[in-house]
Amino acid sequence: MSIKSVALQKTSCYNRKVCSWASAQLRAILKQKGENMTIKSIAKVTSEGKLEIPTEILQQLQPLTEYEISVTDQEIILKKQSNVTVDLDLFLQELDQLEADPEQPTLEEISAIVNEVRQELWGK
Repeated sequence: MSIKSVALQKTSCYNRKVCSWASAQLRAILKQKGENMTIKSIAKVTSEGKLEIPTEILQQLQPLTEYEISVTDQEIILKKQSNVTVDLDLFLQELDQLEADPEQPTLEEISAIVNEVRQELWGK
């Protein structure tokens, strides 16, 4: 059995700290070899409807990263969003539909503010 085929399962692991450490060691070895490791574990939905994700999986998720969620009858897949694409035409169309900001200063007002700040900073 190759290292790549090793999957740690929470239900068969006698000590979570040992599993977490072993998982980290395997990931480091595989990263050096340019391979990925699949980690399998058990998640649970609480009575409040929240998904409890095991620590060894949470350690793999990066804070503030968005994940695409795919759901089928048999599985739920989290896929890290790598590129956020923007449809420029759609963006410009939505921008055109926005109303003008009534408090937006005119170019003359902006120039006056810039001159005022320059006077304060450089005393000229």
